[in-house]
Amino acid sequence: PADDHKGTYFHNLANALDAKDAKLIAHYRANVDACIAKKLTVIISSEHFHFMKDFDAFYEFFKPYNTYIIAYHREVASWLYSAYTQQNKIKVDPEPFGEYMLHLANTGLLNNDSVCRSDIRKFESMFGSDKMIFVDYDGAMGAGKDIAFVILCDILGIFCSELPKVRQSQANTRPEMVPFNVMTMLTHFVQVLGCRVCSKLEGKNMLEFVKRFDPLPAVKVDRTELPGLWELSDQEEASYTAEFGDRMLY
Repeated sequence: PADDHKGTYFHNLANALDAKDAKLIAHYRANVDACIAKKLTVIISSEHFHFMKDFDAFYEFFKPYNTYIIAYHREVASWLYSAYTQQNKIKVDPEPFGEYMLHLANTGLLNNDSVCRSDIRKFESMFGSDKMIFVDYDGAMGAGKDIAFVILCDILGIFCSELPKVRQSQANTRPEMVPFNVMTMLTHFVQVLGCRVCSKLEGKNMLEFVKRFDPLPAVKVDRTELPGLWELSDQEEASYTAEFGDRMLY
């Protein structure tokens, strides 16, 4: 359901709840109620909920409804690299992956409370364990299932024969970070020598530098690299599965 008031969808609901914007919250609720009156199931997906300051406001909004929380779990090793590329893909001088890993380790994200588990426990305490649906992302991929198909067919029981045709977005594609990291290493190296990379390489020229790597074969990270990270990832997987695995699809 759209928020015609601002021309956007439910991305702003989290902000409205945090800001206690009564008018906008009422507008969103009216949209939800209109759908339910038509006996429709409302699906709301917005990463903005994850960054909410007031989870109690989230609960107050959704408690009148028969609310289910769908949580995907992803292998930490692959999730970390994906998160790294998403955060660094628009930077001219991206943070090296090793430094990114150290930052995560120092902030306590690489432990048994990682991958948003504290948030999941909050949702569980609010709505009850029977309202939580867990999907193993890698298991779904291994079964050849698209993640949207799992939600629509396996969970909601619709579009099981054929998903609707939609145009794939190119707005949030993950880039190959190797050329960016090569430039970062070069920049840091010349700084050690007391020099700096000419500012002309920044911005548009940096993109030209990256394009020169296109003819090179793709670089793949396998289990022979970063052995400590894979071991940590396996430990997290076992811990997560022990806590939520009995309710997990795939």
